[in-house]
Amino acid sequence: MTKIEKQKEITKRILSAGGKVVHVVGDEAEVDMIMEKGQLFDGATSIVEGGEYMLCHNNSLKFYLENEGMRLCTGYAANESKDGDYMWVNHSWCIDKDGIIHECTPVKRDKYYGAIMDEREAERFRRGIDYQYDAECKRREELEAKSDNETKVAEPKEVNTPDIETLDFGKGIK
Repeated sequence: MTKIEKQKEITKRILSAGGKVVHVVGDEAEVDMIMEKGQLFDGATSIVEGGEYMLCHNNSLKFYLENEGMRLCTGYAANESKDGDYMWVNHSWCIDKDGIIHECTPVKRDKYYGAIMDEREAERFRRGIDYQYDAECKRREELEAKSDNETKVAEPKEVNTPDIETLDFGKGIK
């Protein structure tokens, strides 16, 4: 499937939970993750942790890093509008071991659709939004690569030396 086909499939899955509007965004890896692992979550029992409005990705990352046992999630969230419809927006949140959603903005959400990230995916997510951390990681990786290259021991070169029997220490080589 192409990225566009995957985005259309994700849109179909999300809108099956209600609503008429969703704009599926993200790079190839994020689209693949949501395509593979995406699921619907009910926000009724979610806990609003606060955080800055409109900074869900940063807020969720911070909450995840500061609270052991949390899992980072990304995808889409929606609230029911006055006309009973839903508008889905790109969103991130956290979930605990009991399956309770921790909303990391001041706005309680009715529904969520997205993927719970594993540690590798969470690290990739972090590097994608925390540019200072990403730059630090790249610098460290470059230093490690340089260090690896400098500490590699050169393979011994084959040297043609005469056998000990062919040496005559008084006269030199025979």
